[in-house]
Amino acid sequence: FCEALSMGRALDTDRLCLTTSRSARYYVSGAYWARDCMLWAFPGLLRRNPALAREALLLACTAYLENGAYHALYLNGAVLYPGFELDQLAAPVLALERYVRLTGDAGILALPEIARAMAYTAEQLARWRDERTGLYATELSPSDDPADCQFLTYDNVLALAALRFLDGKAGDFQREIAALEGALNTL
Repeated sequence: FCEALSMGRALDTDRLCLTTSRSARYYVSGAYWARDCMLWAFPGLLRRNPALAREALLLACTAYLENGAYHALYLNGAVLYPGFELDQLAAPVLALERYVRLTGDAGILALPEIARAMAYTAEQLARWRDERTGLYATELSPSDDPADCQFLTYDNVLALAALRFLDGKAGDFQREIAALEGALNTL
């Protein structure tokens, strides 16, 4: 399913496109959501076809990177629906962590596009960090609805996992990690 319905090749360029679902039965068929592609479909794809998973990961870290935290994107990476989602920002980094852990291919971290993706994610996380609480805000919840509260536990757990992976690779995040762990432990 993950390989057959979460991606496809463009007819004109043979370029890989990641999609939430290619199924015509799905209500957002043919759009890219980082969470769906990198957190839900990627683990299955990685186990089945590591080479294709690597290609998908590189695509998520390049063509979809700058708008990837928005609610939904067109297949070319342009914003389809606006609204920042913290879980979607963290998704490619978490997929990268999983890829390195399961394949042992730490060499991918030396690629300029991966280094840029990690730095970009760290910069964006900093924009959404609340200094007072140590928590990270979001506009939309993982259900894609407007968040009733700007700080969501699930999203912040994903941000914590992303920061732990980024620490030492895209900066020193020990202070942010400690603050976020403390904030999450008091919830």
